[in-house]
Amino acid sequence: MLMNSKPVSSSLQLMREYYNNGNTRSYNFRLRQLMELKKVIKNKEKSLLEALYVDLKKSPEESYATEIGLIVTEINVAIKSLKKWMRPSSTSTNLVNLPSSSKIYHDPLGVVLIIAPWNY
Repeated sequence: MLMNSKPVSSSLQLMREYYNNGNTRSYNFRLRQLMELKKVIKNKEKSLLEALYVDLKKSPEESYATEIGLIVTEINVAIKSLKKWMRPSSTSTNLVNLPSSSKIYHDPLGVVLIIAPWNY
């Protein structure tokens, strides 16, 4: 869901409603989000390279190798692995709930993604 010029609280409320309706749970939604993120990074690559030079004095080659290329590679891995990652996984069941079985479902837990550097 793209942000518009509405106030942040209104946009956040729309995102919460969208999330609460279960729209973010499907494979197709998650795949589209990953592909869109990859597309945006590719489309803004020049701006990202310029920002990395201004902020960190990184050359375009170093920036691609250590920043942009790594992110695109991770997105490709996520796209390839998404179905497997989304499959419920079995886990042990405590004695109180026996003879039932237990599974872990890998569902989105929120409405925002925070990306921050961890290595600087």
